[in-house]
Order: sequence, then structure tokens, then C-alpha cells
Amino acid sequence: MPLTPWQQAAIECLQEFSDIEAQRQSWLHTSGPWLGTSGPEVLYPSEYPIHVAGELCCQLFDDTSLGDMLKSGEVFFSPECDALLRGFERKIDAVDVEQGASSLLEDPAWLEIVSMAKVILLKIKSLTEGEDTMESRLPAEWREVANDLGLEIVSPYEVILPSGSRIRAPV
Repeated sequence: MPLTPWQQAAIECLQEFSDIEAQRQSWLHTSGPWLGTSGPEVLYPSEYPIHVAGELCCQLFDDTSLGDMLKSGEVFFSPECDALLRGFERKIDAVDVEQGASSLLEDPAWLEIVSMAKVILLKIKSLTEGEDTMESRLPAEWREVANDLGLEIVSPYEVILPSGSRIRAPV
């Protein structure tokens, strides 16, 4: 499936959501200015927690029109991916993205968001590569990521997070 510019932008945001190490490196950066990934603005350490996490949410749901499309019921990626993204948005809405960066990056709810982003990216990858078989729903990368994160894969549609919470994609 070819991607629109909006879909590609959403994927890039999801990649940022899914990379906790990159978040730690850039959000906890302590010396000198840092150029934001979203544009030419210069950020200073005191601005990281609010600007970066909050801006990342705005980039994904507002700048790409994803939030509006999910609310209206229009299909953005696929009905299955969009259901995952609705759950992702609800999880983000429940987190205080304006808390300090170090607190946010240790917040179990934020860590679930990071894990959810990885699962969503893998589902999008299976769509864009045109594969929709049971085997493609459980690619080696997914198993590797799940293992690294301590996730338990229950089915192609459900994982159990280290906290014991379950993430299930509606089917």
C-alpha cells in the first residue's frame, strides 16, 4: 500500500514515540541548545519536557489530521490500525505530558505508550508490505522487540505489558 505524505508523517511521529532511548538522550540533554526534529526552533533543557512530549502528540494527532480522522471514523491506515491508534490516543490523553522529562520517561503509562507505538508500527509495516498472513502478524522483529521489552505475546492481536496490563487490538 503506497503511503500519503500524512501517513508518512504519522509513521515518523510513531517512530519517535517508540524510541525511548532517543527520548532519554534528547529530552534529558543538559548542555546547550538542541534543534527540534519538527523544525528550526532551538530548544533549551528547561523546555524539553513540555515542548517535546506535548509537541510530539500535536504532531501526530493534529498536524497529520489523524486525530480528526479517528474521531470522524474515516480510515487513516486500516480499520485495525486505526483501532490501535484510538487506544493509543486514549492512553496518551491519560498521561500528563507536561510533567518533567525524567518523571515522564519513568512513568509506567509512558512506557506503555512507547510499547504501543512499536506494536502499531509493526502492524503498519505489515500493511505497507502487503502481507496480511498470520506469519506476517508475528514477524521476527516483533518477537525480538517484545522480548526486549518484556512483553508477552498472547496472540497476533494482544500483548501483556510488564506491568500486567493487556493491549488488545479490536478485531
